[in-house]
Amino acid sequence: MPDVPRPIPEESLLYFHLGRMVRCAADLELRLQLVANQLSESPYSHIWMNGLSASAATKTIKDLAKANASIDETSRGKLEGLLKQCDSLFQRRHAYVHGAWSVDVSGPNPAPQVMRFTRGQQTPRFDDVSTEDLVDLTQQLITVTDEVMQWFVQRLNAGPKTARSIIEP
Repeated sequence: MPDVPRPIPEESLLYFHLGRMVRCAADLELRLQLVANQLSESPYSHIWMNGLSASAATKTIKDLAKANASIDETSRGKLEGLLKQCDSLFQRRHAYVHGAWSVDVSGPNPAPQVMRFTRGQQTPRFDDVSTEDLVDLTQQLITVTDEVMQWFVQRLNAGPKTARSIIEP
């Protein structure tokens, strides 16, 4: 008798979407490191840029964009808006990946949750875990990654002046 396909247990589906979300978040982090390296206009930027945490990368990019004279106000504003979105998405991701997964059995329907301690708080924080939220978070990560790369490509295509090209004829 042939094997009959079985539905994926909810827990397996949840872990599938968790892995997909983590992969998409890592892709966005890598892209932010590329942007930071390019904005620094230094051949040594990889020494301090590569491996930055997501929040450190967005802060570094904001600082570099403010200091880089070749980025006009419109482009800087667009980038800052994207970085705010990134920060928000990374905060959502944080709840999923930096805690202990468990099941809340206090109600009529057991529900997955993440428990974690946050800096300065004596009691742990509990965040709900849902497949729907993971799917939504993943889609938003994909969208903002595309938008960051569109900004990056426009910057590269615009041929920004570097410090060297401003000084040299």
